[in-house]
Formats: sequence, structure tokens, C-alpha cells
Amino acid sequence: TIKIWNMETGQVKRTLTGHIHWVRSLVINKDNELISGSGNAEIKIWNMETGQVKKTLTGHTSSVLTLVINKDNELISGSYDNTIKIWILETFRVKGTLTGHTGPVYSLVINKDNELISGSGDATIKIWNMETGQVKRTLTGHTRPVYSLVINKDNELISGSGDKTIKIWNMTTGEVKRNLTGHTGGVWSLVINKDNELISGSNQQIKIWNMTTGEVKRTLVEHTSWVYSLVINKDNELISGSGDRTL
Repeated sequence: TIKIWNMETGQVKRTLTGHIHWVRSLVINKDNELISGSGNAEIKIWNMETGQVKKTLTGHTSSVLTLVINKDNELISGSYDNTIKIWILETFRVKGTLTGHTGPVYSLVINKDNELISGSGDATIKIWNMETGQVKRTLTGHTRPVYSLVINKDNELISGSGDKTIKIWNMTTGEVKRNLTGHTGGVWSLVINKDNELISGSNQQIKIWNMTTGEVKRTLVEHTSWVYSLVINKDNELISGSGDRTL
């Protein structure tokens, strides 16, 4: 299920049902429609007001792990089938399929140059030209799956991995600018707040980092399981989703 919450009251406003497997990824398009990716390889587009499914997209052959919308309002999906698909939302058709990873695609992000960046279970990060479908650069350095990606205000790429580290990359040179260590488990989620601080989610811990010094500013210990998802709201509050079933 998907739940829409009133953050002021803590009450559920609406529950969306229709998926038959876990829901791993969510994104909202420019028409304020919710798009969800599921463990049975389906992607659903929802009307959030009515709770009805507008369209179900099929094409992947395994779980849809990550979703992102580009500047052209095209949907991009990464899957456990090792592929990335670009969808035209107006026609609900696949524009192209990007292949090259040899492991699941766990995370996608788009930089200011409209390049697509993917993190994979093959421990690599790829920077793609979305027009040609070609890989511009492959970043190597992690030793386990790359679960999470985010771009900071300086257009630096930040990656979180199952190797328990966070890396800050220069996307032009492909070099690692800084290694952040301190987590005792894989880093599943990353977000940057309005103060340009990096926040990372791992096993039972959330860490807030000073990206300049590489030091941990604060560690939040409230969850009792993995922190799979982080987001900052308009009030600069952090919201975390965990395997302990709480937000």
C-alpha cells in the first residue's frame, strides 16, 4: 500500500491500494500525479485526489527499485533486471532502454547538465547521456552495491553504499573528493537539507554530516531497523522511513 499522511495531525488522509507486491519507489510528476514502482515489475500512475490508478506501465522483468522525472517530464525507472527505462508519460510508452550495468539499479538522479546518473549492485556508478543512451563515464571505488545517490549545490555527486561508506565525487574528473566513514552498516538513503548538510540513513542510525570537513555533526538514533528513505519537507524537517514500520 501507499499512504498519504497529514503531517500536522499524524493521521492517514488516504490509502492507495492496487499493487500486489511491496512498493519500493515513489515520485511526483509536474501534473501532481503520484508514480510508484513495485516488486512485481509494475509502475502505477495515480490520481492522488481520487486514489484511482490512471495507468499501469509494464516492461521491466523484475522489481522497480527507483524512479526519477527529468526536465522533459519523462519518467526514468531503474530495476532489479539491471536495466533503466525512459518512459514518455503522455503516451505511456518506453522511449528507450539503457543497458550496461551488471547488477540491479538501486538509485537514479539527474544533474544540472541533464545527465542521468545511476547507482548499481555491481558497485559502479554510471553517468549517461540520455539523448544517445551512451555511458559518458563509469565511476568505480565502492566495493559493494551503490544504494543511494544525491547531488549537492556544488554539483558534486554523493553516493552511499553497502560497503558502509559515503563518497563525494567530482563528476568531471571521476575522482573521489572525500570519503565519509562512520556508519556500521550499508548506507541506503541520502538527502541534503537547506543548510547544505548531508544526511544519511543506515542500520538504526541517521547521521548528519558537515560535507566540508567530513565530520559527523549529529547521530539520530530512534529507529530500530534500516532507514531506507529520507526526505526534507518545505519546513526543513527531516522525514525518515524505516524497516521498523515507522516514519
